[in-house]
Amino acid sequence: MSRSRKKKVSRKAVRRRRLRMLWGIMKIGGPLLAVVFVGYLLYLDVSNYLNRAERYRVNRIEVSGTNRTSESEIVAYSGIVFGSPTFSVDRELAAAGVTGHHRISEALVAVTLPDRVSIKVVEREPVALVVFNKPYEIDATGLLLGQYEKGLSPEGPIISGVKRPESLKDGVKLRDDGLSEALELWRILSAEPIAKELTVSEIDISDSNSLIMLFANKRYEMRWPREGFTACMHRLKAAWEKTGGFPGVRNYIDLRFIELRFDDTVPTK
Repeated sequence: MSRSRKKKVSRKAVRRRRLRMLWGIMKIGGPLLAVVFVGYLLYLDVSNYLNRAERYRVNRIEVSGTNRTSESEIVAYSGIVFGSPTFSVDRELAAAGVTGHHRISEALVAVTLPDRVSIKVVEREPVALVVFNKPYEIDATGLLLGQYEKGLSPEGPIISGVKRPESLKDGVKLRDDGLSEALELWRILSAEPIAKELTVSEIDISDSNSLIMLFANKRYEMRWPREGFTACMHRLKAAWEKTGGFPGVRNYIDLRFIELRFDDTVPTK
């Protein structure tokens, strides 16, 4: 009997402790919940007021960083509407919309109260041209950026021998064999001082064994392998300095071999 009474007493004690603990939590947590609830109601009230207030509506959208893309296009892709509540502008969503434009690689959207939105963009850089009845700009990845417009800043060379894609829609990535190699070759060469002496006008990728480079200011052509451009560049610069710019070459220079091949004997200093 004594054992059963102890069990009953201990169970009652546990229940009482639990009740006291619950009551203590309610005494502390109740006011906190009330404060949170009141704060939420105030937040809703203030938000509704600000969204209805004419002063806090988008009145100015400033776009910066554009060169080949119009400001109206950027605004349209952002999805931001003039006159909409400033507080309703989702900056990340608007930036994602802007980068959906084929010419834009990065976008940053900022909101300045009470009524201004700023959109800063980074355009994809055109590095070369391809011609499909008209010249088109492409970036370093082979992305088709759109038709080339005269009067803009100078472009890189024309890359010829590229097969026409099924669709010439802006934003299409060209995947022709040899195009990526030609773009990589141009990236390496254009970073070298010798590029100022060699005005590259065209890189022909139609030959499966080489890349043929043509120049606007030279009579000869230059034949490159489809890989190992850095090593070839070292040989080219050394031979250029040794010969004083290949003055005796009339037809071609072949960089596909360990020792440079020339069509004529090149005088050395």
